[in-house]
Amino acid sequence: MILAALPYPQIDPVLLHLGPFAIRWYALAYIAGLLLGWGGIILILRRKPFWAALPFNGKPPATEDQIGDLVVWMTFGVIIGGRLGWDLIYGVILCSVSPYADFCRGLPMEFATNPIKIIAAWEGGMSFHGGLLGVVIAMWWFCRRQKLNLLSIADLVCLVAPI
Repeated sequence: MILAALPYPQIDPVLLHLGPFAIRWYALAYIAGLLLGWGGIILILRRKPFWAALPFNGKPPATEDQIGDLVVWMTFGVIIGGRLGWDLIYGVILCSVSPYADFCRGLPMEFATNPIKIIAAWEGGMSFHGGLLGVVIAMWWFCRRQKLNLLSIADLVCLVAPI
């Protein structure tokens, strides 16, 4: 019997090894998404007709420099939130329910006895849910410190989020 299915591609998650360091495909995706999103927001801010009507009255909701700073905050938010989200969702909740999964290896008790495991992304991973929450918290905190309208900044970020 012939199965009509495509074989699952076996793609190595590591693009290249530089000594003890490995450059992974998903790291490049994070970097590309953040840089392309940053560039997209800058292009939007430069379009004067977008800001001519109410409530903007010719003034964009943020400057290009503020958006650059926001990207730095959001980068930390996605990395910290993504890692802590993995620790909570997979390392604590899932490993408490199913401790014999391959990736558990003593989790969640390992977090208490060896706290470096909390930041050891090379042994676990990152969670989309945590990364999203980290970005939201970073945006809220940044807008609060810069006295920017959170909803206007969130609208800009949502325009480029699919990238």
